[in-house]
Amino acid sequence: MKGIRSLALLVCAIGTSACFHAVIETGLPASGRVISKPWAHSFVYGLVPPAPIDASNVCRSGVSKVETQHSFVNGLVAMLTWSLYTPIKIDVTCAADRAGAKDDDAAAATNSATTTGTSTIIRFGRQAAKSEPAPVPTVLPE
Repeated sequence: MKGIRSLALLVCAIGTSACFHAVIETGLPASGRVISKPWAHSFVYGLVPPAPIDASNVCRSGVSKVETQHSFVNGLVAMLTWSLYTPIKIDVTCAADRAGAKDDDAAAATNSATTTGTSTIIRFGRQAAKSEPAPVPTVLPE
């Protein structure tokens, strides 16, 4: 009887400790710059999402890829807290500069809406990753 209980406990422990991995690609070419948060804090099975990552100060040319994952250690912490605290790892890869310059050169540019032209906010939970280009002025015929 002890063997069956131990086996059932082992199966439950392995079944509830799954790792999660999701990748969102925008189609823009990637640069070498990555924003990494190995312990983004979310709560209650992830229903309370982590705080947004504002990548606009680092990724001047937008975002190429957003990667979220629950590592084994993240899953272990979630299991130990009965999933009240469910940390995740978030990696945001910046896009390469569209003009051919490196992203490091773009980071040295002044931070204004007229020069960057892109607003990037990464949200998790109910909202997806979002990158909004600056509005293009329309030319009306005379």
